[in-house]
Amino acid sequence: MKAWRVSVKDECCATVVFAETRGKAKSMALATDCCEYAKFCDIEIRREKELDKYYRCGKIEMDWENPADRIALVKECGFCCDPDYFDWEDCSACSAKEYCDYYHDRLEESAGTRESVTFEHRGYFVQQSSYNNGIMIVKDDRMVYHAQCTDKLTERQLRQLVDGGNEDG
Repeated sequence: MKAWRVSVKDECCATVVFAETRGKAKSMALATDCCEYAKFCDIEIRREKELDKYYRCGKIEMDWENPADRIALVKECGFCCDPDYFDWEDCSACSAKEYCDYYHDRLEESAGTRESVTFEHRGYFVQQSSYNNGIMIVKDDRMVYHAQCTDKLTERQLRQLVDGGNEDG
């Protein structure tokens, strides 16, 4: 079974379902909390190969409320809670906080030690966490890139990443 990230176009909520094909994943998405009221044509699908290993016989969807699934979603795919509903107490008790860039950025911010690189470039929001060098690139409220990095990149290097490695854009 393959893991597929499903979401509704122009919405920040997403989940991961397990299906053999993209079409089956899109159909299954209609039964998830994330997409239950969506129009079929508005459902977006993206492969999440990193999560294939979490499939178990009969498992249909990764469960955000399951601590092990939450850790996998955050660690492997950069999922996080909706910042508009951020609750420090919930965040502090979260099973995935160790892997969550958002949690560590808020922790550094509250301690006054935040050194993350954050900027906008060509319509993209770009951030590299100072906690684990995790890189997140967002466009139109949708995460388009997330990865852990061994090195701290300069703003110039991050801009090149957005530009596809081309210095001239």
